[in-house]
Order: sequence, then structure tokens, then C-alpha cells
Amino acid sequence: RDTRFTANINGSVLALTLARNGDLLVGGEFTQVNGASRLNFVRLTERGAINTDYPERGIDNRVRAVVERGDGDIVIAGDFTRVNNKSHKRIIQLDENSTRSAVLGGTDAPIHALLLLSGNHLVFGGEFTDAGGFARNRLARTDGHGIMDETLDTAINGIVTTVVRLPSHQWLIGGDFTQFDNATRTGLALMNSIGSVITPLSGSADAQLNGVPLAMAALPSGEIVIAGEFTSAYNAGAGYVIRTNGDASQRSPFANFSADANDTVRALAVQPDGKIFIGGDFSQVGGVNRAGIARLNTDGTLDATFNALLSGGAVVRAIAL
Repeated sequence: RDTRFTANINGSVLALTLARNGDLLVGGEFTQVNGASRLNFVRLTERGAINTDYPERGIDNRVRAVVERGDGDIVIAGDFTRVNNKSHKRIIQLDENSTRSAVLGGTDAPIHALLLLSGNHLVFGGEFTDAGGFARNRLARTDGHGIMDETLDTAINGIVTTVVRLPSHQWLIGGDFTQFDNATRTGLALMNSIGSVITPLSGSADAQLNGVPLAMAALPSGEIVIAGEFTSAYNAGAGYVIRTNGDASQRSPFANFSADANDTVRALAVQPDGKIFIGGDFSQVGGVNRAGIARLNTDGTLDATFNALLSGGAVVRAIAL
């Protein structure tokens, strides 16, 4: 542990994003940070102190996702409906001096995931069926000015929990669903830029996950790592984390990616060299004791040189490099 970092938060941390100036943007379900009042969101310096240049926002419910726009404004999303005692339904954009809606009218249910695209376009997914007065089935996109993109209109029968943009400019969507754009898709769907499912997934129409994917990341090799609650994927057993090829049409053979945790994996972070941090509810990885967090080599084997020695029962929900 780096003892120079001294943040002390009295509740759950659900989202972490590194700001361009080195600050850490932290969202979750908490009321105090380092003994000071901070409701569900805080901006910390690299040593874990509150950056007092940014005021307390008074967010009334949990924050699940945070991104920083190119101009330095921060977009925050989650379950909240009021910020600084004003109505902001589940998504807001913050600068140093003001709070304003990033989507006119907000959404009618929680937002779980945010993805910032080039040109400050914003994709968000969650439980909602209405975004800014538009019918949007759990996935929506706005342009750089917060105006709804009417070309993206998907049909999903469940919650979106995670999104990753691929080098091909397609998107891989993960969540608790079985139908996407009128096609059978169990937990994973590949879609194009206007929200249409790509059929078939070159070789496999359905990943057949038996649990919800909670985190995904693109690897330097062009492949994708997917983690979550599942113990089976692509008609084979899985230890809560798998690797697929670049369009998720097929899974890497076991011998080529041997990752195996003994419980849910909730968070991922990929180093530039391709090594993968995993965080979650697990107590073992590859049969070796690792509570809550571990690092995998590029082939999915446990990196024995990293051991955070968290206490038994530890759960890690977010990781940032």
C-alpha cells in the first residue's frame, strides 16, 4: 500500500476516474471524506486530500459513473434526483462554478455506465426508458452540447451495465438482457454506431453468458477482456473473467487465457503492457489466495509479484491506474 495516499471515505466507492490534472474523481454512496461533508462525490488530490478548489455539490443519492470531458467539465451519473437542492435527474455536468443538466430533463431511472466519445459525444446506459423526453430503451447518446442523438434508438429488454468502444468504432454492450434490437443476445451484444445489433457476430450469434457482465476493457492486442457474475460463456465454463477476439465472436481457448477467480469480478484495469487488474468479491485466483484484487499476466495466469494483502471478505468495485 502507498501510505502517502490518505483518503478516508465512510461508504462505498463505485466509480473512479483520473482527471487530466492528476486529481482522482470519486463517486459512490458516502457522506464524509476525511471528516468533511461530501455527499456521494469528491475530487481528491493525488495524495488523497480533498481538492477544496471544487465545492461540495450536495448530490442526494449514489453516483455510479464519472467521466471528464475534453474541456475539463465533469459528467456524473447515477441514482440521484437533486444536486445542491435543485432537480437534476440522474445525470449532471459540472464545471468549477456551476451545475447543469448534461441531458435536458435527465432520465427516468438510474444510469450505470458512461462512455465519452470523440467530439465530446456521450453514451450512457442503465435502467431508464426515457432520456430527455425521448423514448430510449436503456441506452442513449448525446452530442457535445448535450443534445439527444435521435439516430441511436435501441431495443433492449434489460439493464446495460458496461460498454466498451472497439477500434473498429463498433460498441460491445454488456448487461442483464436477453434481447437486443429484436435479436437473441444473452448478456453481450455487438452494435454499430446507430444502435443496430450486428448479426451474426461473425461465428457466434450469442455469447450465452449465465450471469451479468459488469466490466469490459479493450486489450493492447486488440482482444477484449470481459468480467462479471458468470461461470459459463460461449457454451463452456468460466471463472468470472474471459478473453475474446476483437469482435467478441469467439472466446480465447482456455490454454491461451487461463484466468480463474472463485467469485464475482466487478472491476478491470489494463496496464499498457497488457497485464490486467481484476477486482471483486473473490478470495482466490487460480487457486491462490487473493482477497478482492489481483493482477493477471497477459495469458490470464496470476501475477505472483502483486499481492495487496487486503483483509478477508474484501470487495473491490472500482480500479483506476
